[in-house]
Amino acid sequence: MTKELKQYKINSPILSAFKDGVADALNVGQRNLRADDYKPNWYHWYNQGYDFGITLYSQKNEEC
Repeated sequence: MTKELKQYKINSPILSAFKDGVADALNVGQRNLRADDYKPNWYHWYNQGYDFGITLYSQKNEEC
């Protein structure tokens, strides 16, 4: 495994938490998170993703 790929695997939980937040906002419409899903510092990234997804959802609905 290359060094770059190993680094990606280390950073990917933060990106994954962000993407989960976006997906929950766009697809589910509510926070779908258990407290034990992420380490405490990754919960911030889930919230950032959720806020971003709600913004996208709102903008999409305004256009209709």
